[in-house]
Amino acid sequence: MTFTRKQKEEYRKQRRETEDALKTKIQDIATSYKESPEKLADFFSFSARFHNYSPRNVMLIRDQNPGAMLCKPFVLWKDEGVQVKKGERGMKIFVPAPITYIETGSGEEVAFSQATSAQQEAYKKGELPGRQKMAYKVGHVFDIAQTDFPPEEYPKLLSVGVSSVPHRQLPTAKAYGLAEARQGRCKSPG
Repeated sequence: MTFTRKQKEEYRKQRRETEDALKTKIQDIATSYKESPEKLADFFSFSARFHNYSPRNVMLIRDQNPGAMLCKPFVLWKDEGVQVKKGERGMKIFVPAPITYIETGSGEEVAFSQATSAQQEAYKKGELPGRQKMAYKVGHVFDIAQTDFPPEEYPKLLSVGVSSVPHRQLPTAKAYGLAEARQGRCKSPG
């Protein structure tokens, strides 16, 4: 299906409006945390379940579904053999969307998607330099309760936690000199 220029412009406009609304929502939520320490404490408790999401995405998830337990994009649920229930609507979050820019011979940069086919081929062959810039677009995640995963099996997924291996690799208090500082044996800086 080919879209007209007007349809593409309308889609871009809608996408920008959605992104702006989410950014405004994040600002409002953050402001409410400043006004209420209880809300901030509740947010920290909620965010402990979502260590792999950014704070702003956790704010968005919590705002859209305060009872969320385990969220993943549709594709990840599908890859695990779990089906999202028909009619469920995903929660909007920001997802990374790197954009490649190609440096044209005239010193200007053009987005890969806007480059000519010759420029794209030259970039792929390494004849034209380029760089990537991280951008974010609106994506969707679904909570486990929105799937056909049996509720009696939730503990198997929710109790997995974080592997102990990364924890063993974290620097200890001793590495930072904190243990000695508490005992008064650490030299003060300067």
